[in-house]
Amino acid sequence: MECGTPGRLQVSLIRRTFAPMLITKKKSFIKQEDGTYLGHDVYRLTKSYRDSDGKERKSHILYLGRFEGLTRADRKELAYMLTEMIEHRQAVLSDNSALYEMAMEFYLKYRETKYALEDDPVLKAEAERKERERRRDLVTVRLSSLVQKQARTIGPEAICRSTACMLGIRAFLNSKGWSREQVDIALMQIIARAIYPFSELKTVRYLRGNSALLEMFKLDGRRVTKDALYKSAHRLWDVHREMEDYLHERVRSMFALEEKILLLDISYTE
Repeated sequence: MECGTPGRLQVSLIRRTFAPMLITKKKSFIKQEDGTYLGHDVYRLTKSYRDSDGKERKSHILYLGRFEGLTRADRKELAYMLTEMIEHRQAVLSDNSALYEMAMEFYLKYRETKYALEDDPVLKAEAERKERERRRDLVTVRLSSLVQKQARTIGPEAICRSTACMLGIRAFLNSKGWSREQVDIALMQIIARAIYPFSELKTVRYLRGNSALLEMFKLDGRRVTKDALYKSAHRLWDVHREMEDYLHERVRSMFALEEKILLLDISYTE
């Protein structure tokens, strides 16, 4: 049966005795956790050709990965089907449906490779058309016109806030009758001082100029002043002993910690 339109497969019942493409095997090694290396076989679709000097060369066209349960005869049959599909654009009927589906999967993978685009003008034209369509959806931006305003850090803030949530600090402060704003300012101050441990004045500058904590807690920056942080720090000090006991019990129960008391006698020394 003659080849059809380039890029499409025609069904062929003709058997060829020579397949210019072969499936070759290569040893690959993976480093294990204990420092040793585990070796396994990987397979590639390889094409033989002769260079300008008449010497036989081999070119690796497609990485096939590891084959599980395929015999040597199966690999030979798979190489033949891929040769027909790639070289002659014909699909060969096979009694082995699993092997045929594998060949079709590899052929579709091959059509996206650089080798296929260089070898097949139809595939190359199709790829160029898709690239033009993709570029039409892009928006050109002049980098020199970009201006960065109100940049904020959020990484350490998000981690600390997540930790505070797990520890249940908000629930503890709510149990003391604190208002929502008082709790938000206290939590925000605890996180800010953990990241940036300086005075209240510098903390306010950090919150307004660098951190995203104000946005995370939905607080008005004009209301978060050094005086507001002073008042919040005093309120935290009033409950700090209860809070320490609460956090101690919380962490112990979260991680199932077993407490031990060790008594050391250091009165006698030589």
